[in-house]
Amino acid sequence: VANDAPGDNVIGVDALDYTVTGTGVLSGALSGSAVLTPSFTTVNVPVVTSTVGLRTGTATVTSSNEAVQNPSIALPVSVQVLRVSNASFLSTADANTVTIPMSASVAGPAVDALIAVSNFGFSADQATLDIDSVQIPSGPFSYVSGVTTGIGAVPGSVRVRFNPTGLIPGVYTANATIQVSDENVPGAAATQIVASLSATIGGGNPADLNGDGVVNGPDLGILLAAWGGSGPADLDQDGIVGGGDLARLLTNWG
Repeated sequence: VANDAPGDNVIGVDALDYTVTGTGVLSGALSGSAVLTPSFTTVNVPVVTSTVGLRTGTATVTSSNEAVQNPSIALPVSVQVLRVSNASFLSTADANTVTIPMSASVAGPAVDALIAVSNFGFSADQATLDIDSVQIPSGPFSYVSGVTTGIGAVPGSVRVRFNPTGLIPGVYTANATIQVSDENVPGAAATQIVASLSATIGGGNPADLNGDGVVNGPDLGILLAAWGGSGPADLDQDGIVGGGDLARLLTNWG
């Protein structure tokens, strides 16, 4: 809103008092005093977002100043109101958690897995989805790629990696927390979804606990350190590391 009154001396120009009233997709009534052109006063009129879709409305500027020219001006507007995006690990259902299985071998190469990230229920009335970041605790799992913007009907994907170097046979787990948000529009929302990563390392000989290709003293040390507990040293799978596991290791010695 601007006061376009002619004159070089601001003291000799009446202040322009105005009210901006919103109807339709716009709401509220906001009043103020407009500055002289070429400057202008910006009036932020609230948008009604309760109904999704292409909405119309009018911003009507009125002034009751004495002898004001153009005492009422109507500005029609058209606004696309969007639903928030909906991150999901499935394109056919709203799934905010998923388990990603991975397999590797002792002393073998690193393996990758892709995690699909969909914008469930996407249409022209829904915001596109951005993948902003991926957090994985430090360890054998790591993030490779996948940060992107503008996911609509076609899913995006996050690539993760599992490195078995130095690990013994067993199951390793971690969470990949994927931070997502709406496209850059006013009122954009942010959230996160979590993928559970589960990698299994298989070995040629379960008794080769350190994966060096031979069953010997270091493997015995690993078993004794785990005595009474559970884990990869539980060779007979009875839920506890004990005499039966020691017997199996000694049977495979060498």
